[in-house]
Amino acid sequence: MRPPSSPLHGFTLVELMVVVGIIGLVTLFAVPAFRGIAEGGRLRSAAFQLNTAVSLARQTAITTRQQVSVLLPDADLSFNDDTRGLAHSSYALYGHRDGEYLTGWERLPQGVVIDPEAEFHSGGNRNVFSFSGQSTNNHLEDVPFPNENSGTQTLVTLTFRPDGALKDAGFSPRAVYLAAGSIPFTGPPVPEIEGNATVYGIEIGGVTGQSSIREYNP
Repeated sequence: MRPPSSPLHGFTLVELMVVVGIIGLVTLFAVPAFRGIAEGGRLRSAAFQLNTAVSLARQTAITTRQQVSVLLPDADLSFNDDTRGLAHSSYALYGHRDGEYLTGWERLPQGVVIDPEAEFHSGGNRNVFSFSGQSTNNHLEDVPFPNENSGTQTLVTLTFRPDGALKDAGFSPRAVYLAAGSIPFTGPPVPEIEGNATVYGIEIGGVTGQSSIREYNP
């Protein structure tokens, strides 16, 4: 003899609302966490990318016996609609012996910019942009921008000598700091930095020219 069938039981409106509420709470807390993870991944990737370029510039200077610069466009250059996006978010390698670009312009991951004002050392500024206004021989180089056929402009650089040392740094380290931010669509292309975010520094020894990555938390 077959047992009586169980009555069908659905979800009540209250139960559905509770489930929806739980999903909403989980989403509320999970989305910022995932955004932070993704943002941190972009910063780490950008730091590795730029550090690799800095190391390549030093090694090229040594092997080719010439000065090689990592060009770092800032907001003080003359830009057009096509080159504006290079400000504080790109770099290229330039060889001074033949006056030619050794690489094309490489862009940092979207949402990552170079912070020209960051500083984490009380014993003196390391940010290469902090020295740009003191002397034309102090991390500034006159090079054609944005390509070899362009007029000359003065760019902030990390320039390596044929012995691998960082030009005009002396015994002091220099650094380029990467942060989460963006370049505004209008007005001067000065980076807008997200507050209270992790910053990665590419730190270069003045004498050795060797670079390393360091993480700074707010």
